[in-house]
Amino acid sequence: MNKIEVRIKKWSTHWSVKIFDTGTEYPRVRTASSLAYLNRIIKDEDLNSSRFNVVGLPYSNKTIEFKPMKINWRTGLSE
Repeated sequence: MNKIEVRIKKWSTHWSVKIFDTGTEYPRVRTASSLAYLNRIIKDEDLNSSRFNVVGLPYSNKTIEFKPMKINWRTGLSE
């Protein structure tokens, strides 16, 4: 089973979440203007599911857990 790629990018005023599950080269795009709404998108889309490959995480002082790894938003690296 191929994993669905999800790209999260932090811009100066918002985050963009691109979900490549449409079967074409064009993803679904969701945007969040706050960390709380970004967390809501992660929950709504069930991005902790093993069927997603989340890449390009945003930089922040927060840490979000994506199974099976922990991502430090300050460095953007997995721990």
